[in-house]
Amino acid sequence: MNFLQYLNSLKIPLKVTSMVFAAVFGSIAKSFNKAVFYVYEVLHSCFIQSGSNISLYAEDRGLEQLKNESDRDFYNRTLNAYRFLKNCSTKKGIEDILMSFTDKAFVIKEQYKNIFVLGEAMLGVNSELTTIKLGYYFIVEFAESISEEEKSYMEDLLNTFKPAHTDFCITNK
Repeated sequence: MNFLQYLNSLKIPLKVTSMVFAAVFGSIAKSFNKAVFYVYEVLHSCFIQSGSNISLYAEDRGLEQLKNESDRDFYNRTLNAYRFLKNCSTKKGIEDILMSFTDKAFVIKEQYKNIFVLGEAMLGVNSELTTIKLGYYFIVEFAESISEEEKSYMEDLLNTFKPAHTDFCITNK
């Protein structure tokens, strides 16, 4: 239904009883019918979900296309940038980031800071030995083999979104 049809369906008394108002309403409706294409065109360009100006959206969000990233993956990453950044500090958030760019099965194994306290007898009072990887560390283990290019892309992707206090590695089973 266009605007003229909609206007006619309202049965406005002035339009029905007066030829002058009928002409005015008809003229307004025809102008709206012509303008609707341009309104949709402007709205279409303003929303990333339907727009083609991905570089403008990426620039606005401070994102650059990664070296092994396809245009479609770059579009998806730009589209989901806010959601990824909001949830990236959780295991589920990291899984979501990876699942949005690969269909290969993987498992994330979380590692935490391990401190081993020795008694007084061996190395002195409450000496501590720590692991090499301090803080939060996770391993992304793919069930099937991934190429070096895919691995490099996933590392770039995770480095882009992971929290600063974390470290990770990507392996094959």
